[in-house]
Amino acid sequence: MNENRVTRLTVVILAGGDGQWLDPLTLYADGVSTPKQYSSIYGSPSLLQLSLRRALRLVPQEQIAVVVSDTHRRWWEPELSAFPRLKLIVQPSDCGSAPGVLLPLLVMAKFDPEARVLCMPADQHVEQEGVLAESIRQAMAPEVLGRDQLTLLGISPDAADSSFGYLILAPDAGDGSRLVHRFVQRPGAELADQRLRAGFVWNSGMFAGRIASILSLCRGPASDLLRALRTAAQCWRDSQVPSALLVSLYARNPVLDFWRDVVPMHRTGLQCVPVPPCGWCEVRTPARLATIFAAPGSPNHRLAGPSSPASYGSLMPEFTAAPAANAARFALEALLE
Repeated sequence: MNENRVTRLTVVILAGGDGQWLDPLTLYADGVSTPKQYSSIYGSPSLLQLSLRRALRLVPQEQIAVVVSDTHRRWWEPELSAFPRLKLIVQPSDCGSAPGVLLPLLVMAKFDPEARVLCMPADQHVEQEGVLAESIRQAMAPEVLGRDQLTLLGISPDAADSSFGYLILAPDAGDGSRLVHRFVQRPGAELADQRLRAGFVWNSGMFAGRIASILSLCRGPASDLLRALRTAAQCWRDSQVPSALLVSLYARNPVLDFWRDVVPMHRTGLQCVPVPPCGWCEVRTPARLATIFAAPGSPNHRLAGPSSPASYGSLMPEFTAAPAANAARFALEALLE
């Protein structure tokens, strides 16, 4: 048992998105692309496997839930077969990040609505995992969680990237956390440059809180989605097989984004733990992927940089579908190394 793990916490890995921006890099001969969370950088384990390793530094397998899509079964089944004790929640398809977050929380709320969770996307690359893990433990400290607020993890920007949400923070509260004064989701390029110079931090997409508090954020269309998902979750018997009611709901529901349609509607009660520089990168676009290869010490430092914009051609040899054999053999012991 890792003595640094956090007790009484469920880590929810969000791995149900389609993430189509990078599809050309992992295209098979049959025209099907591997979703980015099942893909590999430099032939390493997939981003999902690295997310599992990240979660296992904090909690045992029994306290991990993974959200996947039924349409991705060909990829997640071999990758997760070595982890029989984690909770698997299979949504019918990708219908935006709002149902991807709310559905697993509603499933867990049936048993413990006061449970604490840490949600983390499965498409993030981190060079210094120990630095991030320490910030996560800080976000889960009793004095931080005790305020009953949604706690975000913020990243210091390395560029004026308009694809991220930006947070402006109040002074340190004395425990490493800071209240969020303003949340701006994906500003234009000019505004992103202004936010960078004003000292905003990026929203990493990782957040922690009490399930009941997170669900209470829903307003407007998100509240309608929450009611429908709650009904479906209450009568859902096997979380690994989407029910007919859930399939119908996903088919008719508009795409809702957790950070666009849920969090900005709730303008108070947000706090942030800033993460020190740790080589964090969300693998979302070719430009963001190129920052990994452009980092000092990268095997392909020459691939991209300020004077050499990223292209699919330059990135294709380094970002690939993770080999199925590698996924099948990826044992729990290897994750804990």
